[in-house]
Amino acid sequence: MSMSRKPEPNLKLREERLRRRWTQQELADRLEVTVVTVNRWEKQGTLPGPRFRFKLCTLFNKNSEQLGFTSYNEVEQDESFEEVAHNTTYFCDPALPFAFDKKQTLVGRQELIAELTGRTCNGGTAYSITGLPGVGKTALVTTLAQHPHIQRHFKDGILWVGLGRHPRVLELMSRWGRVLGLNELETGKLTTPDAWAKYLHDYIGTRRMLIIIDDAWELTDASMFRLGGRNCVHILTTRFPALGVSFAYNNVVRLQELTDEDSHKLLEQLVPEIAPHNVQDVQELIQVVGGLPLALTLIGHYLYLQAYSGQPRRLHSAIERLRLHAKERLNITDPHLIWQQSSSLPVGTPYSLQLAIDISLSSLPEQARQALYALSIFPPKPYSFSEEAATTICGITNETLDQLVDSGLVESSASNRYLIHQVIADYAALHRTDTNIPARMVAFFIKLVQDHQYDNLILQNDMQNIVIALEIAFDQGMYTLFLQGVLAFAPFLETRSPYPLSHHLLTRAQTVAQALNDDDQGARIWLYLGKIAERICNFQEAEYAYQQGLTLAQQGEQQELVGRFYVYIGGVFIEQGKYSDAEAYVLKGMKIVREQNDKSYEDLVFWYLGEIADSQGKSSQAEEFYQQGLKIAQQVKNYPLAAILLQNLGVKAARKGKYQQADIFYSEGLEIAYRINDRQRQSALLMNQGMLAFHQKQYYKAVELSKESLAIARSIQNQFRISSVLQNLGMLEGILKHYHSAEAYLQENLQIAQEIGHRWLICETWGEWGRLYLAQRKLDAARDAYQTMLQEARNLGAQLLLAQALFGLAQVTAKMGNKEQAIAYARESQLLFEHLEDIQSTIVAHWISKIQP
Repeated sequence: MSMSRKPEPNLKLREERLRRRWTQQELADRLEVTVVTVNRWEKQGTLPGPRFRFKLCTLFNKNSEQLGFTSYNEVEQDESFEEVAHNTTYFCDPALPFAFDKKQTLVGRQELIAELTGRTCNGGTAYSITGLPGVGKTALVTTLAQHPHIQRHFKDGILWVGLGRHPRVLELMSRWGRVLGLNELETGKLTTPDAWAKYLHDYIGTRRMLIIIDDAWELTDASMFRLGGRNCVHILTTRFPALGVSFAYNNVVRLQELTDEDSHKLLEQLVPEIAPHNVQDVQELIQVVGGLPLALTLIGHYLYLQAYSGQPRRLHSAIERLRLHAKERLNITDPHLIWQQSSSLPVGTPYSLQLAIDISLSSLPEQARQALYALSIFPPKPYSFSEEAATTICGITNETLDQLVDSGLVESSASNRYLIHQVIADYAALHRTDTNIPARMVAFFIKLVQDHQYDNLILQNDMQNIVIALEIAFDQGMYTLFLQGVLAFAPFLETRSPYPLSHHLLTRAQTVAQALNDDDQGARIWLYLGKIAERICNFQEAEYAYQQGLTLAQQGEQQELVGRFYVYIGGVFIEQGKYSDAEAYVLKGMKIVREQNDKSYEDLVFWYLGEIADSQGKSSQAEEFYQQGLKIAQQVKNYPLAAILLQNLGVKAARKGKYQQADIFYSEGLEIAYRINDRQRQSALLMNQGMLAFHQKQYYKAVELSKESLAIARSIQNQFRISSVLQNLGMLEGILKHYHSAEAYLQENLQIAQEIGHRWLICETWGEWGRLYLAQRKLDAARDAYQTMLQEARNLGAQLLLAQALFGLAQVTAKMGNKEQAIAYARESQLLFEHLEDIQSTIVAHWISKIQP
């Protein structure tokens, strides 16, 4: 029956499509219709026919109302749709396991179930689910089989078979015959698997059935159950990736472990009492089992028993034991997890992680098992190791490594790299007996660091392996190797690793150097300790480290190091706004640089001299220093410093109003920062590009760039960079009249600047507070802020900040009615800006012309 209605867009259908990031064409392809048809359904509200309504509901895992198809008084129906939706002949194999009780849900798999539901109901004949033992392959397919859309679509039923390592094919096929109610007089004559397979294939024929082949170990066994015609869909689960590909080619799903969030949900579902307990301990427990559902389920059942007593102490103690002891985690048993068990085991066998891995290892030769035990020396997933490291350290062949990958116990990662899951690694470590592996690990990775000291990509890929090798060297008393390794690794630690790790390794190295009376190496370690302290804006700690290193270098008459320490101490003084002290130290360092003819850090000297000149208002001289430093940095391929100098030159160009030139400098610096993965410099240059957009009155673009910069700064926890960007965002939000946001940004900015003791940043921030108060006509507050800025700028001797403070005071004073004093402030500001070659001098001049009588 048809009805007339006013065409209205179907927003629900469109929303579901966009949620999956599908184009209209992609949806049309899945439904085998034209893109025009999909467009009509969405934009004109045309009602799909019954067959396509059903296909859409199945594809999106939604009912008709949720897809906007039942908002009319009448809905077309036909017999075929009703037949599928209300089929009464449907059956489900009674042997199909049930993953959980009806009060629980399969955590973390809902999107995948929805996707598989759509795919199996809309084409394809074979799919494979692969993954580690215990990752939940059987639970996934049994949940899928219980899905109402699956049951409606496969109207002739669902068959299930669990194979295992040694399946009794004849017995399993005979059971199917009984389930399907086949004629026993005819089937009694079938005495071979081939005869049964042909008979079942002919019987199923064109029936629409879902056939689940669970826990397959051999392709020949799995293929025996690939029965029925084109209306059947076959889903295979296996722990062996190659078998999955052989069975289903491109239709293979590698089932991943649960995320930390989903792992929490699963534990809380199994043990509601766990929620109020120590979050950190529970998080660590989740991490040591790597999100493996079987491990979490076993742990959840065990913890539930402990919580049942009602005594929090027992639950807390159990969490602590399981967190710390791998052997206890591996040996928790549960006789009820039938859905997780291998078909090779008798029903009711108590199941554990130990047993699950034992089953997988049972098919491997002894050599492969020993290789797996050896690989446990490497850190587990998400960290990876190279093929070369595996073969050299563990003494295994590529062929054996391939065997482990094919078994599913080791995963391929990027090219020539591999992963081992935490639970597999724990199991393997308990069985490792080769005592020479740790020493080979140390030798291999310390040599790798020494050979690739400045190849950050290689070091980044193996950072965790290198750290473990260094820890082994320290713990086993290989102190000379440890010291060599840390010093070779130090340039990477300085720029790339988290501060706590860098500080931990370098502090240990300092202890070793002192114990060995090695002042030369001790001085170099102080150098890097100072650098990493500077990176987190702990300038007092940095200065202390450099002074300690300077003393050792002077005692050892290491002139090259003495020069470096003078320069670095000068750099710390610059950050603290002590420009006269900074200049004295940098010039001392420069003298030694030239005496030693050491070009390796001359570019750094010119950078610092440029910063000092800028602070003194010597703009042209500063630019010359930056250009000289950039030329040297490019020659010696010091890319991090080259990016810094390009940033400084961009700032100089922007202050002169040469915005196109500034953009060129910033873009070139940003390209370097991305290429070398210098996150701090990326943040700094994005911030500067934001300020460039501000000068060109592109305020929303400026906010967008600044927020991108802030996100990076927060991710690397660089307090100086965070404070700088917050200051800019406060200014921008004030210009956009978002005063509440502006105040929040500036409050956080000032707090951080004061915590790290960055005087220049503090002074600048007072200026931004003055600007914000002035915009809101809070004149007394604005005047006080600019007066504070003026005093701080004079104490710093910072000409640029002094000029900005004076112009701010000029504007406030004019608003208060004292134009004569305002013009005096403004003229002093204008002279300073002109001396600095800053474009703001023209802005001030224009302002003076407007308020003069």
